[in-house]
Amino acid sequence: MGKSGHTILGLLDKKTRIVADSHCFIVQKMADPKEDRDIEELWVGKYFYSNLGEAIRGYIKHIARSSKKNISSSKPLLDLLDLIASLEKTVKEVGERLEKQFEALKNDPVENSIKEIKHA
Repeated sequence: MGKSGHTILGLLDKKTRIVADSHCFIVQKMADPKEDRDIEELWVGKYFYSNLGEAIRGYIKHIARSSKKNISSSKPLLDLLDLIASLEKTVKEVGERLEKQFEALKNDPVENSIKEIKHA
């Protein structure tokens, strides 16, 4: 965990990293070092996202816009986007299954009677 309370997830390039806190995922850029600072590295939040997939997609779109490369010709980036989409789909499916199981337990009369006996 970084000094700011962010969990550092990894470097995206030499001067860009992705971190997470309890509220969001943040793409940070390393600030240019100043002569009069004692700080080794200063990271500044540039882009804020609600989930990891959006953060990585946002970073990829940003580098695609700021470079002359065509993102559609970059196989590693396209593979990464496909992997993120697959992971997001899996997480959504697992969440939906867990929600159904929770609802079933919540409405189960046997489970509810056990809770009542424990709390009595």
